[in-house]
Amino acid sequence: MLFATPDDVEQVQADVKAQARGLSDAISAGIQAGKLIVRDPLFQAWKAMVKRIARYLAEDPSWVDANTQVERGHAIESDLQPWYDRLAAAGMTPPAKPAPPTHDPTLEDWAGKWGDLLMLGLIVWGLHEARNL
Repeated sequence: MLFATPDDVEQVQADVKAQARGLSDAISAGIQAGKLIVRDPLFQAWKAMVKRIARYLAEDPSWVDANTQVERGHAIESDLQPWYDRLAAAGMTPPAKPAPPTHDPTLEDWAGKWGDLLMLGLIVWGLHEARNL
């Protein structure tokens, strides 16, 4: 997506929230089944991930920061991908693993394209000026 809107941020936040809820439910079920204890490093790592997710979900979608918010949301979605395999390896039943997020064009990509357009414009201008000599 070229320019993200607050609606795009809300959609990514909803996706992150749904994935986190599914994984949290699987972890809770694993704890109740005795497959995981709260002192387990896997559970401690999940707690850290939940804090990161909570910080992201607490952000209000903003027109000014929408692209950055979408990129951060996609980074969290990418970081959630290995959790499905970790839970399965620990004997728990994770929810269905979603497809990884697609790469969005970043500001740097567009800066490069604008630079290319500027260079092309300078070449055309140079040819035009050379013809007028």
